[in-house]
Amino acid sequence: MADKPLPGGSTAASTSDEKVKLAAQRAVAAQAKASGQPLTLVSIEDASRQVVAGVNYHLRLSVMKGDRPQFANAVVWGKLDGTYELTAWSWE
Repeated sequence: MADKPLPGGSTAASTSDEKVKLAAQRAVAAQAKASGQPLTLVSIEDASRQVVAGVNYHLRLSVMKGDRPQFANAVVWGKLDGTYELTAWSWE
């Protein structure tokens, strides 16, 4: 019998899932606005989700920072009202 995920625990998410893609796009846009730097999403390298009051998306992203590729880790909260909020961002 397969292990069941723990309530509130993280589970793997497909990088091609539409909600994961939307969370990644919102994360990059929010970070670009906050930093004042041009950022472009290249790809979603890894994703997981955690059910809370909504869903936290934990993302590892490949991003163009100006003209340099760079990796970043982001947490995006998908709220119950359908909006998204970037709650954490860190560069690798």
